[in-house]
Amino acid sequence: MKYVLSSIGVVLGTILLLLGLLFLVGFGGHFYRLVIAALGITLGSISIGAGIWGWKRAQAHSPAQVRKDLLALAGRKSGRLTEADVVAAMPDRAQAAVDALHALVRAGHAVHAPTQGVMYFEFPDLRPTISIRRCSHCGWESPLSSQATVCAQCGGPLTLGQTTDDDAIGLDM
Repeated sequence: MKYVLSSIGVVLGTILLLLGLLFLVGFGGHFYRLVIAALGITLGSISIGAGIWGWKRAQAHSPAQVRKDLLALAGRKSGRLTEADVVAAMPDRAQAAVDALHALVRAGHAVHAPTQGVMYFEFPDLRPTISIRRCSHCGWESPLSSQATVCAQCGGPLTLGQTTDDDAIGLDM
């Protein structure tokens, strides 16, 4: 319905704007035609602007756009969000965004991850991962560029894996 009203506003505004321009071109020295032209151009411009604003607002509040913006926010936040993050990022459509977040959890695209009393929503597909080569005995990390298969610290086997935990990655060499 919002799209229909916005479209009607743009069409009506275009007609008024064109009529205003027509009266402006053919005013022929008559003051009332100039007033009608100014009125048509002004009302037409306002109507077109309101129609475009209404269209963009309806588009921004559509469920697909809310989901898209929610996933973009999760990507910027390394795949971890709280409801407070969502409300702060989208205050004008907070309820729709929170509902979309819970719908993504129900669909299996996100999971609840309580951490220290805070409920996080994690998006596993959006979490950054890093490849590491680590000793399975002592935990020493070997550079990925080396071709070593045994640990230089304890002689244990090195395994190549991936991690998403920020604290599990060291920079020791």
